[in-house]
Amino acid sequence: MDAELLFLIVCGAVIVAIALTHWVRVLVAEARASRKAVGWMRNRTRLRCLSVLQIMLAMLLFPIAFFVGNWSAAQTPSEVREKLGITVPERWRAVLTSGRTPIEWPYGTIRDNPAGFAFWAGLLVIILVVLLLSAIYAGRLRALDSGERSAEPSDPPDT
Repeated sequence: MDAELLFLIVCGAVIVAIALTHWVRVLVAEARASRKAVGWMRNRTRLRCLSVLQIMLAMLLFPIAFFVGNWSAAQTPSEVREKLGITVPERWRAVLTSGRTPIEWPYGTIRDNPAGFAFWAGLLVIILVVLLLSAIYAGRLRALDSGERSAEPSDPPDT
């Protein structure tokens, strides 16, 4: 495994661990407060959970999107030699080109590893769908939250 990829995985795991720790603290505090609070507080807790989920998924979305995009642009060394006339070592599994600069792509082309590409592309689609559905659900919770607040009687004015 590449040292850079391992570094990115470790950094991502640390960020997710920090986010989850904060999320658990917020949930515990909200659970303690909701015992004494009114019903709309539960919707607020759900909204916070959804916000944390959306932030974590968005942080995963961009690296995975670039990864899938690069993988779909990868070519075999022979294709690069034929099309661009660039000298590429034969031992490279796949090549990305930035202008006329060859960059080694260690994961091969889509034809070399279709299952791996399908996994990452499927994960990208799943993240996009979950983000969309969670945004719709958050909108419904906000509507419920504002509806319940407006239905509560207001304090009578002081006379």
